[in-house]
Order: sequence, then structure tokens, then C-alpha cells
Amino acid sequence: MSDRLNIQKDKRKTKRYKRNSRFIIFLLLVCVASFGTLSGMLYAEYEETETWSGSELDQPLAHIPPEFAQNTYDLGMLDDISILSQTTDILALIDEQAGLTDESIRVAEDVAETTENLLAKNNIESGNSFRNLERLQLYIDIYHIEQTIYDTLDTDELTRVMTQLQQHVVHGERDVDTAALERLQDIVTALNGLNAFIDTYHTQLGEVVDTTLVVPETMTREMTQTILTTIEEQALDKFSVIQTLTRVLESSTWDRILANNQVLRDIDQWDKEWAVYNTLNKDQYRRIGSYPTLSDVQGVPWINIQGVSERPYQTVLGHSLVSRLTVNGETISHGQYVRKGLTVQAHIEPVYRSTSLPDARNIPDFNARTDYQSLARALTELLEAREARLEQARLEQERLEREQDERERLEREREEREREEREREEREREEREQEEHEREEREEREQEEREQEEREQEERERLEREREEQNDDDATDNSESSDN
Repeated sequence: MSDRLNIQKDKRKTKRYKRNSRFIIFLLLVCVASFGTLSGMLYAEYEETETWSGSELDQPLAHIPPEFAQNTYDLGMLDDISILSQTTDILALIDEQAGLTDESIRVAEDVAETTENLLAKNNIESGNSFRNLERLQLYIDIYHIEQTIYDTLDTDELTRVMTQLQQHVVHGERDVDTAALERLQDIVTALNGLNAFIDTYHTQLGEVVDTTLVVPETMTREMTQTILTTIEEQALDKFSVIQTLTRVLESSTWDRILANNQVLRDIDQWDKEWAVYNTLNKDQYRRIGSYPTLSDVQGVPWINIQGVSERPYQTVLGHSLVSRLTVNGETISHGQYVRKGLTVQAHIEPVYRSTSLPDARNIPDFNARTDYQSLARALTELLEAREARLEQARLEQERLEREQDERERLEREREEREREEREREEREREEREQEEHEREEREEREQEEREQEEREQEERERLEREREEQNDDDATDNSESSDN
């Protein structure tokens, strides 16, 4: 029994010794690493101080800004003068390139910021260096104006920059200033064109209510095309707001708006016509009857006879046919209604008869039987011709009435087909909406089911992890207990 206790004590001493040994080794490694790092830092500092910078000027004394002119210069002063020379260099580059470019803008901004801090540190608020900084900052502002004005429409900043630039143009003769002023004038012209465009078309496009553009029903495809043509002709698409407007006007949503506007205008026109129709009264109209011959229209006060002229020693016969009836140049037929107060024109195909006295020598001898027979035949032929013309007129009138009835029937059938087509389209639209609604509900249910499954899966995984962690903790506790 005592031997077994001694063995256990020896094992515990061995484990304790191993733990202490590992800690001491780790501590030694940390000390060695710290010493190496400190040595490297000291050596780097020594390398920096091994060589010394000279205090000699790297440029002629005449090029030194008057603000920094003196007999002796320390290293800090030399750095400041070098920074100011960078301002002069970038201004020379701007003069050469007629302005800042995408490649030089970042350098110019860095130089301007450094120079501004330097002048502030030395309390310099005038002199060549200060004026150079102002000029450099002006060119930077001009660059940003040209890059952003079509998006921001910042006219206040544009006015400030142009005023400052005009002072430079007046007091100097730099080509870069003149060129920049011309570019800014072009921007002003473009902004004036934009203002004129907005003044002309903003009321036609509608108004914005709670971030939604409300388009009036007066907007048409022709007006839309006019707006797009104006944008293209005046080159207004450089403005981001106009680019957005163009995308809207060329979108399918805008096409649907225009189609809806056309429907609204058609409905409004129909309502107006229907209102006028409801105000009509049959007492205000007269029905056109049958007027086949001249004798039928004679004496009618609201019918004006056309095509009959006076001839000497001739008279027009009452059985002369009426070729057509017209109102304001439009042909009308039997059964139609004409508003009272309008004059109907009756167009006659006149048949004339001579009224001059016959020569006595040409008077037939009616006592002869043959003369009576000739007269009877002539009268018979005249009556038959009149009856034939009357029958022709009656048939023509019946034909016109049949055609009118057929047109009315076809119109009713067309209206009925259109009504059925509208009802069918409405049913199909409702069915599509119902299917869409059911599909959305189905997708929502499926989404909820998937989310519920994911939550359940996550809960199962969490419980599984907790069990594994609990098992690990139990195993660790058991192991420590066995070691003790």
C-alpha cells in the first residue's frame, strides 16, 4: 500500500517539474525576442544619423520667396522653401497644360494643403507665396466645378469662382485664365438652356407629390417626342437630372402612362359627346321623308332646289327626278334626321318642255284618226317614262335605306364585339391578378416554412454544440480529477 502511494507522489512531482520547465523556456524565448527587436531599433536610429544633410540652398537666392529671404538657413527653413518651390512648379505645369488634368489634380491638392499649412505656421497672409497659393486653389476649384457642376448645379460656387477668375483676367494676361473663363462661360450658357427647358416643360411633365411624379392626362406621345428632341438638339443630356428624365421618358412605365392618358382622354371625349347627346331633343330635328321628284320638293320651305334654271319659252316638268339631297355638302338619305334650321339642298335632273306657240301650219288635224292615235301614243310613252323614273327613284331610295340599315347593324355588331372584348380582357386581367396574388401568398408561405426549418435546424445545431461542449467539460473535469 505504501509503495503505491510513493509511486503516485513521484508521478505528481514529475508533472510539476515538466510544467515549470516549459514556463522557464517560454520566458527565455520572450526575453531573447525583445532584446533582438530593441537592438534592431537602435541600429536603425544609428543608420539615420550616420549621414548629415547639408544646409546649402538648392536654388539661386533670387528664386527664394521674399518672405523667407535671410542670410542663414536652417534645415527646417530649407524644407519650407522646397515646399514653396513645388507650388511654383505646379503653377508652371498648369500654365503649360491650360489647366489641371485628372493626373495632376491630386498632386495640386497635396501641394496646396502643404503650402497652406506652411504659411499658417509662419503667419504669412500676403506676398508672392500667399498669392501663388490663392491662384493654385482657384485652379483646383475650377477643376472641381467643371467636373461636378452638371450633377450639383451649384451656381453659387460657380459665381464665386468666375468672379475671382475675372479679377485674374483683368489684372493679368495668362492664357490659362482666359481659356478657363471661356469654359466657365460655356457652362453658364448650358445652365441657361437648362433653365429655359425647365420653364417650358416642367408644367407639361406634371408635379412631384411625396417623391412621386404625377403626370397630367394631357401628356401625349407627341409632346414626349418633342421633349426628347429638344434635349438632343440643345445637348442637355450632360446634366444628370436630364439623363434621369430621359431614362424615364424612354421607359416602358412612361409608355403605360401615355397609354392610360389616351384612354382617359377618350373617356372624357365620350363623356362630352354623351352629354351633348343627352341634351338633344327630337323636337329639334326633322326626319327626312321620300322626295323622288321635283313636284315633291316644291313648296317645302326648308328645301332649296338646285340644278333648275329658267329657259325662254321652256318650263321644267314636275316629274323631273331628284338626284340627291345634301346638307352642308354631305349627302343624306330617307330616314335620317336633320337639325331644324338647316337648309336641305335638293339636286334636280331637270326635264324641260317648250312653251312657245306652235306655227299654225304645224297644228295637226285632230279630226283625222291617225292624229288622235299619235297623240295617245305620245302621252302613253310620256306616262310610262315618268313611271319608270319614279320606280327607279323608289328602288334607289330603298337601296339607300337598306345600306343605312346595314351600316347601323354592322356598327351595333362592332360595338357589341368591342364590349365583349373589353369584358374578356377585364376577366383575363382579374384572373391574372388573382393568380399573381395566389402565387405571392404561396411564395410567402414557402418562405415562412423555409425560415421555420432554418430556425429549427439552428436550434438543433445549438443544442448539439451545447451537448458537445458539456461532454468536453465533463471529460476535462474527469481528466483533472484523475490527475489529482
